[in-house]
Amino acid sequence: MHEEESCTAEEEMRLQAARDVLCNEDLLKLLFEKLGREGLCSAGATCRQWRQIAESDEFWTSLDFSGLSISPWQVSLTQDSSNILAIC
Repeated sequence: MHEEESCTAEEEMRLQAARDVLCNEDLLKLLFEKLGREGLCSAGATCRQWRQIAESDEFWTSLDFSGLSISPWQVSLTQDSSNILAIC
C-alpha cells in the first residue's frame, strides 16, 4: 500500500507561488529575453503558454542564425511567426 503524502501549508504556499511565477506572462518574457535559440526552443516545448510566448517576434529578431543549416521547408514555415519554432 502507498501512503499519500500531504503537503504542509507552507509547502502548498511555495508551490502556489511557483505556479504564479511560471504562469505570469510578463515574468516569463523577462526570463525568455535572456535565452538563446536553443533555450527558446526548449522553453517553447514546455507547454502551450510558453510556446506562444517563445514564438514572439521580439525574441527571434535579434538572434544570430549564421552557420545554421536551415532547410527551405523550415524557412517557409517560419514566414508565419506562429511556426518559428520549426527551426529548432
